[in-house]
Amino acid sequence: MKFLWAFVLALVALAAVFFFSSNTKHPIVSAQDAIPNEPIAIPAAMTAPAIAPIAAVAEVPQATATKTVASNAVELVRRIDARTIELAGKYRVTGNGTEADPYRVSWELLMSASQTVDASKGALQPPKWIELLDGMWIEISAYYSTVVRAESVDELLLTFNRWDGCCIGLPPTPFDSIEAKLSQPMRMTGLHLTRYGTFRGKLAVSPFATAGFLLGFYRLDAVSQM
Repeated sequence: MKFLWAFVLALVALAAVFFFSSNTKHPIVSAQDAIPNEPIAIPAAMTAPAIAPIAAVAEVPQATATKTVASNAVELVRRIDARTIELAGKYRVTGNGTEADPYRVSWELLMSASQTVDASKGALQPPKWIELLDGMWIEISAYYSTVVRAESVDELLLTFNRWDGCCIGLPPTPFDSIEAKLSQPMRMTGLHLTRYGTFRGKLAVSPFATAGFLLGFYRLDAVSQM
């Protein structure tokens, strides 16, 4: 009997030694202890690329984009028929620009020069469709007057608005007036009269400015009244 109990105790002691030996070689670690306290470094190749801020992206204003497309789409000169052209997609002109068959131009066309000319900023370059008229023969209907009071004159001022050259009417601007040099003197009698007629001559587009003010723009030479 004693031998049996001694054998049992020996087995228990042997099991205890084996158990503690296993725990020493493979210690039990809790889930909390398995998480490192220091952050884990992520390789550079795995990081997402930097995104540029929205403010750094340049955007073309919608109005500018629309304007650019529109200007490119309009033809400078479009032939309508043998005696009619259209300038800048808007201004109809008849004739061939010669002395025998001058261009019939409108005041609206001549006044469009104000779109690019601003003497206060030193901008005196006329629009391209106005430059095409330089040196051409034109015909235009206008009010006319003279600053010099004389019975006979060889220069007139042709204007879009009614003006007597002094006190009655709306004084002209360089864009709605033409300095006309007559081929023959014209009798001018009476004061404060409103006169209207049709004139033909060779057009010169000649901006003249001083001290930031535009004083003249159009000149008509060899002028005759129709």
